Amino acid sequence: MPQTVDRALMESVFPADDLVTVPEGALAPVSHARTRELLRDVGLPDQPTGWFQTVKDLSVEIADKGWPRGRALHPSSDLVFDEWIAIGGIPYDTMVVDAGSGAVYCIPGSGAEPYLLNSSLDDFLYFLYSVEAERPNYDAEFAEENGFEDDGEFGVGVDERLLAVMREADPVALQNPGSTWFTVLEYVRTFGE
Repeated sequence: MPQTVDRALMESVFPADDLVTVPEGALAPVSHARTRELLRDVGLPDQPTGWFQTVKDLSVEIADKGWPRGRALHPSSDLVFDEWIAIGGIPYDTMVVDAGSGAVYCIPGSGAEPYLLNSSLDDFLYFLYSVEAERPNYDAEFAEENGFEDDGEFGVGVDERLLAVMREADPVALQNPGSTWFTVLEYVRTFGE
């Protein structure tokens, strides 16, 4: 990954009040040290009009670790659902973090087989950061409201830049052709059309 995800990086694109953290006392079920640190110190962005919406009560989701319905819904899956914690969603999919490994999985809203979305919560947060950092280049309303000047290149190549960043940071995230990240990139490409 090109840079370490920390609170300062996330606050450079998300308002501090939109970064949802979890108190240390609620993190006992999370055995993966870096994931605990990110949930406690950095936080997950929660923006009603953004790409990612954090679950309503992250501490409750952590306490209820595991996805019992996973095995019933996907009996042939090799995935282990016992360590999964729902963290939020990118419409219309649910994102979960594996409390033991830190990997982030996607549970598609379509009912398709869950899949590895990002190798780590670090990578997932970095992707969210990257998409938000490019927002002034593909969201005209956001750009205008926040005083960004149109340099005549608005929207040009944003999806390709993000794809390159994603491939460099976490190539496994783009191995699934149905990945939510491809949906996000398509939306970025067509946002202003």
